Amino acid sequence: MLSKLVPVVGNIGDSNIGMKEELAIEIAKEVQIVVNSAGDTAFHQRYDAGLEINAIGPCNLMDFAKKCKNLVLFMHISTSKSHD
Repeated sequence: MLSKLVPVVGNIGDSNIGMKEELAIEIAKEVQIVVNSAGDTAFHQRYDAGLEINAIGPCNLMDFAKKCKNLVLFMHISTSKSHD
């Protein structure tokens, strides 16, 4: 199974999750599973920074996942903490 896992470095705050267009197209042809565990649990950060990684980022990743022709699973792992 490990031979099938390919971590991708990028930035979910950017379109194409921070990848160059050519790489994004190639990956979209092959990927079957997307796992998102990006998030920030720092509760004293600027509002815009938290919004980008915890809300806009997953939306960007979902937009990319919609381009994946062989996608069978999109898994989003949310942060485990909440703040009053």
